[in-house]
Amino acid sequence: MPKYVALSHSNHRNARWKRFQSYTFAANETFVPLVAADLAKTAMGLPVAFIERDERLVLVAVTSLTPGINLFVSIDGQWLGGYVPSILRGYPFRLVPVKERNESVLAFDEESGLIGEGAEFEEGETLFEEEGRPSKRVSETLEFLKQCEKNRALTERATAAIKETGIVEDWPISVSVDGEERRVGGLKRVSEKALNGLSDADFLKLRQSAAMPVIYAHLLSMQNIGNFDRIIRLRDQLAAARAQQSAKPAWQVAEDDELLF
Repeated sequence: MPKYVALSHSNHRNARWKRFQSYTFAANETFVPLVAADLAKTAMGLPVAFIERDERLVLVAVTSLTPGINLFVSIDGQWLGGYVPSILRGYPFRLVPVKERNESVLAFDEESGLIGEGAEFEEGETLFEEEGRPSKRVSETLEFLKQCEKNRALTERATAAIKETGIVEDWPISVSVDGEERRVGGLKRVSEKALNGLSDADFLKLRQSAAMPVIYAHLLSMQNIGNFDRIIRLRDQLAAARAQQSAKPAWQVAEDDELLF
């Protein structure tokens, strides 16, 4: 479970940062939140849908039809989906809103194991300069996250307009579990029938909120649900290859008892 704490010079001046080498932190993320800037590339390989959170529509990439499983993270942490959504690329950092100050602070996931002190972090990157300023890498990450948040605000404006026009419906998807068909709940899609029947005023509202590119990318991406079978086969192949590699001994004994590597 992520535990985000604010990054500060007073608390973390001696800490170091190891870049993540694995996407295992996202292995249980069935729905990965997106911003509009992610859409064009995400929609090429993953299905994009909407879910409801706190009475708002949230744009997400669907990584599995089974809760708690991300098919696009392999057993050894490789990302199998091509394009990586921006929320994952910023890990372990995130901008966390501070309601009392009406602003956000740079925070990191304390449970990530990527930021800390001690021998295991000696080869990591420093977080602060000697003068107390954030390091160049941290500053670059902060700027990236700021751009993501600006884009998130634009995305929320678009999804709010989509909800207001009433063109979203449940996306009925079923999967076979132990020979039984089970309905996948929670996913929503844009109804093409409702979209085509919009009044001029509502269609203009969607255009003015930049919702139309979001809608078109979402509709085109829905066919990517069919990619899940291919991803499952790829995961199985990678797992089998890894198992075979692990089973092969790293050395063997020659006739004269020498160890051959």
